[in-house]
Amino acid sequence: MTLPLIRPLTMRKEWFLFLLCLLLPLNAPALELNRVVAVINNDAVTSLQLDKALAGAAPATPAIDERRQVLERLIEESLMRQRAEEIGLTVSDEEVEAAVQDVLRQNRLTKEQLDVALTQQGISPDDYRQGLRRQILRFKLVGREVQSLIEVSNREIQDYYAANSAAYHEAPRITLQHISFPLTGQDAKVQEERANAARAALRAGSDFASVLAAAMQDGADGGDMGELYLEDLTPAFASAVRDLPVGASSELIATEQALHLLIVTQRTPGQVRSLDAVREAIRNQLAEQKRATAAKDWLEGLKKRAHIEVRL
Repeated sequence: MTLPLIRPLTMRKEWFLFLLCLLLPLNAPALELNRVVAVINNDAVTSLQLDKALAGAAPATPAIDERRQVLERLIEESLMRQRAEEIGLTVSDEEVEAAVQDVLRQNRLTKEQLDVALTQQGISPDDYRQGLRRQILRFKLVGREVQSLIEVSNREIQDYYAANSAAYHEAPRITLQHISFPLTGQDAKVQEERANAARAALRAGSDFASVLAAAMQDGADGGDMGELYLEDLTPAFASAVRDLPVGASSELIATEQALHLLIVTQRTPGQVRSLDAVREAIRNQLAEQKRATAAKDWLEGLKKRAHIEVRL
């Protein structure tokens, strides 16, 4: 006799299952199923895809508005992917590998170090490469669809320069030398006497090199500080040299570590950079602003022409 695949339950087993159902808590959580949360033309985003996109950057229980924001990004990615397929735009493995090499070079990492860093963030190398592929595709697609709309006229550049001329004003610069007499582990009174003697020698006309050489024999140090903006200096240093003429030395400047003398060797007055000097920088800035606006408008156009249904 052939046995049935499933034996019929006896009355006792049926009664046991009935009781078991009564004992189950009414609020027992249901298993989370993979369901469609958005339809984009012939594509779809599932709840598992949304949860994966939220993982890592979101709390354990993301707020509804946060889920909607991430879902909106997935919808946009789907639209751009569909558009790329429509016009035959792809990203080769060689392009992805070149992007990986750029990342390694810019961050001074080996491939092994990158893999370790990704693992620590819970990202597999394959997922990372797929993310790079999506970024490259998005860059190529937006460039192709939007670049022809970007044009910056000379009038726009001139108007921007006129409206933002303060941003192209270079502050005055000052070139300094210094001699510093350390106080740590030294007799402060003796060091003050040495510093005053160096200051007197400088004001008497002795050249900086000879005064510094003599001071270094007593443990001082010094040299050229280079060309600086006043705001690069500490308040005490800036105050000491703000009105000093070229060739003059400052009063003694006391800090916890040392006594300092500053000597002004050159002053470069502030000036406004010419339009020709900043023309290309302004052109690139305005073009980037236009590109961002055009890309946003282009993406909104894709959404309006698409069938999108959200099922959150």
